[in-house]
Amino acid sequence: MNDLLHRSKTQFLTGIRGYAALGVIMVHCTGAFKGHNEYVDNLLNFGKYGVVAFFVLSAFSLSISMHHSPPNTKRNLAHYFNRRFWRIFPLYAIICAIVWGIINYSASMLTPSGDNTSSWTDLFMHLSFLNSFNHQHANSIIGVEWTIQLEMMAYLFLPVIYYATKKHSWKMGLFITIVLFAVGKQQSLSESILPENQTFFNHDWSLWKYFFAFYIGTLAFNRIAAAPALALSPKQSTTIALGLIAFLPIYAAFFPSSENLIVTLWVIGLIYTLLGVENGPRIILENKPILHIGKISFSVYLLHIPLYHLTMPALEAHLHSVPAFIVFLAIVIVTSTLTYQVIEERFISVGEALFRASRKASAITTN
Repeated sequence: MNDLLHRSKTQFLTGIRGYAALGVIMVHCTGAFKGHNEYVDNLLNFGKYGVVAFFVLSAFSLSISMHHSPPNTKRNLAHYFNRRFWRIFPLYAIICAIVWGIINYSASMLTPSGDNTSSWTDLFMHLSFLNSFNHQHANSIIGVEWTIQLEMMAYLFLPVIYYATKKHSWKMGLFITIVLFAVGKQQSLSESILPENQTFFNHDWSLWKYFFAFYIGTLAFNRIAAAPALALSPKQSTTIALGLIAFLPIYAAFFPSSENLIVTLWVIGLIYTLLGVENGPRIILENKPILHIGKISFSVYLLHIPLYHLTMPALEAHLHSVPAFIVFLAIVIVTSTLTYQVIEERFISVGEALFRASRKASAITTN
């Protein structure tokens, strides 16, 4: 593999993930800052594209893992799915159950649709991931969980995409990406194949719309890994990386009706240029605070809306909106750090231990 893609040289991926998490917080939790300036509103609302960045980064990062442990045997494929399950499901299930309980047994939180109760069926649909097939339940407890079902579904396809994109040139890959993006934009196409007056499908929450982001993340990894070296010099990489970093907030402020494809290509462009940079713009993405937020970004993503509803009314009753938001953000980071250490890391270790025990038992049985 291209040495530039060694884990020690791709910490900035975690930094991009950190900024994406902050972007999602900005779009959901900064209502007090909106309505005063059009361009500030545009910038804050642009945070919704952090979700697309997550999809691209997940595909790229998982491709690195699949390169080190190719899912070309039953054992490796089982290991891949084992890690994905224990990385996502425990924290997701625990937070879903807690928020569901708060909604039903406390007056401090409502469902995303404004109801003060959530049914047992709703909780079951989330914990079983059957909400992937019935979007009435896709986003009905936490408020952001529709993306979790997409990631879990995409994980099923990523090993196939990984091997397919190994054979694609950049030109072919980019063409396929544009086709996937164009197909994903066709809401009328998806509606035409569904029953009339259907209520269980939401195009905006479907893998159909975002599949291109997972594809291009995997394609980018394989094209970079196959290249003997980057085509850009370190000086060119630094200049372009700084330009891309400066470009995004300007673009976000002045072009509110942006497209997922623009953000996807921006993430890939930034990854490519930063691989050719040793210092300079890397510090923007590899400083300790943003790396920490990137590391705990899954917890941040799942917890920020529930914590907003639980803490922000009291904070805003005693503080101005700016210090209230700063305290709220600190609460999110501290809480997410704890859930990362107590739940995420612990269950990942449990999953690895169970998988090793299963392999050992299987070997004993075979012998």
